[in-house]
Amino acid sequence: MILLLTFVVYSPSLANGFTYDDSQYVSTNRGGDRNLMVEELRPFSEYFEREMGYNGVKPVSRGFRPITVYSYAVLHALSKSGDKRQPTGYEERAWLQHTVNVLLHVLATWLVFLIVSSVTGPGLPPLLGALAFGLQALHSDVVASMVGRGELLPFVFGATGLLLYVRAAKLRGGARVLRLVGVAGMLLLAFCSKESAISWCVFVPLFAWTCAWGRDPDRGLFRVLLLQRGTIWAIALPVVIWLALYVRFLGMLDTTFEVAYEFNPLFYVPFMERLPVAVMILGYGLSKVFFSLMLACDYGLTVFPTDVGWTDWRFLLALVFILAMLGTGLVFARRHPLLFLAAAALLGFSFVTSNIPVPIETIFGERLYFAPSLGLCFLVAWLGKHPPASAVSRKVLIGVFVAWCLWGAKWCVQRSIHWHSNDSLMLADVEHQPESLSINKQVAVYWKDKDPAKWMEYQQRCLALDKHYIMVLNDLGVHHLLRGDLGKAKEYLDTALEALDLRPRYIRTQGDVVHLNVGRLQLITGNRAQAKESLETSRRLNVHNPHTRSHLLMMAHEDRDEVVAAELLAEFQRYQPNNSHFVLHRGLAAWRRGDWNATCLDLNEAVTKHGLGRSPATLLERWALAALEDSLGRLRLFDDQRRVLGQMLRVFPRSEHAKIQARLRGLQK
Repeated sequence: MILLLTFVVYSPSLANGFTYDDSQYVSTNRGGDRNLMVEELRPFSEYFEREMGYNGVKPVSRGFRPITVYSYAVLHALSKSGDKRQPTGYEERAWLQHTVNVLLHVLATWLVFLIVSSVTGPGLPPLLGALAFGLQALHSDVVASMVGRGELLPFVFGATGLLLYVRAAKLRGGARVLRLVGVAGMLLLAFCSKESAISWCVFVPLFAWTCAWGRDPDRGLFRVLLLQRGTIWAIALPVVIWLALYVRFLGMLDTTFEVAYEFNPLFYVPFMERLPVAVMILGYGLSKVFFSLMLACDYGLTVFPTDVGWTDWRFLLALVFILAMLGTGLVFARRHPLLFLAAAALLGFSFVTSNIPVPIETIFGERLYFAPSLGLCFLVAWLGKHPPASAVSRKVLIGVFVAWCLWGAKWCVQRSIHWHSNDSLMLADVEHQPESLSINKQVAVYWKDKDPAKWMEYQQRCLALDKHYIMVLNDLGVHHLLRGDLGKAKEYLDTALEALDLRPRYIRTQGDVVHLNVGRLQLITGNRAQAKESLETSRRLNVHNPHTRSHLLMMAHEDRDEVVAAELLAEFQRYQPNNSHFVLHRGLAAWRRGDWNATCLDLNEAVTKHGLGRSPATLLERWALAALEDSLGRLRLFDDQRRVLGQMLRVFPRSEHAKIQARLRGLQK
């Protein structure tokens, strides 16, 4: 019943799509960048050489998760279906990815039951522990998000390895060796599913030691530890293999990748300055394991204060909470092993991702507390095994637990629905986490075409949270630029440039976009030389930005600078061969050569493969659609064809006007 209930509360997620991080790390339909390790199955060894989200062009993470990424690729291959209307030639389906996530969580819940029962024996306590795990509200992010498989797989593999290790201790001979080989295999799979799974190499022998000591509390600690001397190789061997694989992976990793400051400002802070903030956030995360009042997909720069010092009450409160948990576990280790295991799981699994030992790519994430929540299951099982003596206290305790389970089930269902799409998730989470810059920014994007007033409201919310938010200042500058209010556009873009000077670490990640739009403004105001300088600055900061290259190509065409144009087209071919801008410019180059057939082929690709023309956003895109329709004879009316060629006169360099006018004269005949 518990496993069925766990499946039911997450069943709404089966209808969800590729939401939030899924679109970057799991989906293969993500615009110009390809998801090379997922779009087709590659040699298995290659997954140990590429980071999660690898696109063949630029690094998007440092994640060493070959087993997790391989699972995405296998399920993608099984679920995709041919569809020539899609840019990739197939329709990408999300239901199988979500189904596997839900089933993995059900399996993890069953493994929790087995783990707890190996300490308490059969009966009510392991059932209560499994129920607490299955309906834990904090797990909703992990289960509803495909990227959450990076928590599910390590837990399933690690828990399976733990159970095999405990059983191996009771066997002898070949049966024992066989179990230990299984332990080594499971732990290696866990480590290769996500780096933080390395915590299992400590928790597994600690769990076995606790169980052995609990069965024979009179035996000395040293003698209990000696019992594992013949089995510890099953844990040490996968650690050594994983370290070798991981070091090799780091040596092949692109060194240009940088952790975004807004995702984890602690990444760039010295250890002694980072420590009190990290301890405060660790205390906050552990408190959410016990009770999750509100859940959100994003925590970033403005959610947590980063100026917490050693005497700050928030740091001291978190420190007392953590030390109390640790002290309770140690004091009762012999008499109440479940309490010791609860503290060990809560603190041990959370420590490695707490930004205390090493900074990671995010300041906080609810999904990081999936494995630590095993500690709560041990605590619930202990309460079930040692209920209060008073009948009233027992009723209160039962009432609290039932209410907690109902609250968790409600959140599991609700969050599964919230994760249906990016829009539904952001609209829900902006209420739960109004201080998140990222969520407010994405809600602004949602409202941009639907309600400009709301778009402006959320942009202003972002500026209220951070007056130097570079991308919001940039977007407001572009907004006024498109409306023709050049004074306002210049004011916002100049402020964005000042913000870049104040935050130099953003120059590499956001400076190219700001300089691009400054260049666009300068082109409109006639400052061609300054515009070229701004665009070249944008190009130097990020050679992967197709918009910058597209503007420089248009300027090269206007200047009849074939050398620069060829260089820029070669960059497109190298970095973004599937980008729509490249296809359009290649078509323009063919038009200039007088190769009308090649022009039509490129324009046909732009419209059919990239979907341009359905709602053309730029003159270049309008030209692509119009020229294609003209070449196919779909523009039958003389006025329509004349309008199209007139549009080409406005967007094409002057050197092409003679050809276009000749075509106009041909129409008149």
